[in-house]
Amino acid sequence: MEILERQRNAHEDIERMEQAIVVRLAEDPRTKYESLLRQHEVAQFLSGIKQQADFLVETYRDENGARQKEIEMLSGSTNEYDQFYQQLAELKEIHRQHPNLQVEDLEKNYRKRSREETDQDRTLPFLTPHSLEGYKLTGCVAISSMFTGEESWGRFLDLYVFHEQFLNLPGIRKGQSYIDFLKTFQQFRLLPKHTKNDDYLKYLIDLQAYLESFLSRVDPLINHEKLMNKIAVDFDKAWSEGFAPGQKEDQANGNSSGSAYFCDVCQKSFSKETVYAAHMESKQHKKNMERQNGQAKTRTEREQSEEPVPGQLTREQRKKEISRREFTITKLCQGEPLSQIIPATINNVERRSLLSGRERQKEIQQLQEEALNPPTEKPDEEENTGPGDDFIYNPLKLPLGWDGKPIPFWLYKLHGLSQEYPCEICGNLVYTGRKNFEKHFGEPNHIHGLRCLGIPNGPLFKEVTSIEEALQLWEKVKRDRRAKQMAEENKIEMEDDQGNVMSAKTYNDLRAQGII
Repeated sequence: MEILERQRNAHEDIERMEQAIVVRLAEDPRTKYESLLRQHEVAQFLSGIKQQADFLVETYRDENGARQKEIEMLSGSTNEYDQFYQQLAELKEIHRQHPNLQVEDLEKNYRKRSREETDQDRTLPFLTPHSLEGYKLTGCVAISSMFTGEESWGRFLDLYVFHEQFLNLPGIRKGQSYIDFLKTFQQFRLLPKHTKNDDYLKYLIDLQAYLESFLSRVDPLINHEKLMNKIAVDFDKAWSEGFAPGQKEDQANGNSSGSAYFCDVCQKSFSKETVYAAHMESKQHKKNMERQNGQAKTRTEREQSEEPVPGQLTREQRKKEISRREFTITKLCQGEPLSQIIPATINNVERRSLLSGRERQKEIQQLQEEALNPPTEKPDEEENTGPGDDFIYNPLKLPLGWDGKPIPFWLYKLHGLSQEYPCEICGNLVYTGRKNFEKHFGEPNHIHGLRCLGIPNGPLFKEVTSIEEALQLWEKVKRDRRAKQMAEENKIEMEDDQGNVMSAKTYNDLRAQGII
């Protein structure tokens, strides 16, 4: 009864995994580590349920008739006693050959692991982004080995390798900081067209692979295959309609001269027929033509492959592949959770840039300790804290520093954090400290408030926080502009036939009416 027993075992396996999922979802994770561990375990159980369900569907079809044959054996159509004793003899032979064979613990792979078993994962070193390629969950879920130290269990992105790769691209302005790269790495339209070559395509391929790997590690319960298929369908539609990345630029910057002499092979336009004819007979044109004809045979095989090979694509294929990668990366960054992780990464890098090397190392150790060893006391027990327990004495309510303790009072006064600056344009928000107050004039919240009042943002409106003052200043600016325009018009004077002197505008108006 091999088929029937395997089917029974598959049904039991599915029930055990469903119960394991219920047990894990019923608990509330206390830390980011526990939340990720729960999601990956649930994702692993769902994958196991899918595999067992596929096996059951295949065996219930019974295309080879093995299941029906076993059912007939059980129904008494053959000598059932002979079958029973035959299987009993086989079991005895197995136990005779393996006398110390232990009974398999079926719940071992499904029950929640103890604290000691979980701690074995935490001793594993952090990996680099490139070592995560091809990662697949098997058996134990090791969360600590999935993320780098910079990623902090999926809180932030680690794009240092891609920042260096981006700076080494030909035609890219050197000296761009990592923070500026994080702010603009998905704004591909800002890059000049001549920089988008084979090296740029390889950079896009690596960047997309990292973002997909990061999403699968941060949110394993999402159907990533369905998400990528949807993005691919959206790109094909945008490409056919001419709205894909790079197509608008080509339409605007393509054959803008309107010349009828254009070479599709070399992608060049010519103003004269003689120059165009000479180009068609040149060695470079013939070489490009031979290369294009030689690649036509293997073009279909490359398009069917999963990853394109930079350097072996034609100009049009490379253009489409770059557009596809840019479109995919943009869609991934605009969706959840990357739309929130990218700003958090920028803020974290800016904050850490103000710390020393020792403070950064201490902060990483503290974050790891807090994530892996959460406090066990309940919030209600905090009220019963005695004088001997750890208690932060902060009567002045100073802001907390990187170590979780109040900053020194002299530093608090130095940065002017004791002063509050309200801004009526931002919706009566209050900014603490002069630095934050000056910085907010260039932030989107303040600019949006000015636009709602019909006022464009500019240096004249800096330090203006009242709506009434901003409107009065804007009216004064408009009056000054009108007065300046009138002065420019009255600067030129004209004289009629009778010797009357008047402005050029008045003279032209009277002349148009036929009075003079």
